[in-house]
Amino acid sequence: MKKTTARENFVDIKNIVAAVEGTEELVAFLDKNIADIDKRAERAKVKRAEKAAEKNDELVSAIASVIGAEPITPDEIVAALGIEDLTRNKVTSRVGKIEGIEKVDITVEVDGKKLKRTAYKRA
Repeated sequence: MKKTTARENFVDIKNIVAAVEGTEELVAFLDKNIADIDKRAERAKVKRAEKAAEKNDELVSAIASVIGAEPITPDEIVAALGIEDLTRNKVTSRVGKIEGIEKVDITVEVDGKKLKRTAYKRA
């Protein structure tokens, strides 16, 4: 079941109150509250986007600095950078934002077994 938001409650109340005569002040009050909620939501959205872009720029440039002519796996990138909260998934999602990077499949040996892995290198 979806939780009802404060904005939805204000809109519902406004629709009910608007049907009654002589409630123009109350309708105006509800409209103001709905507009305030919309403004706060928009500011929060912009702030989240700025924060995400700032963090992505730092990680993308760090990842780009590690990738060279030789293929390197996401796990090797994580180990080379040594950033505490950097994971393989974060690396693979950001490599696509870097221009001039080529995705290649390589074979690595792990515990005596040959495994295929995805790696990245400069094109």
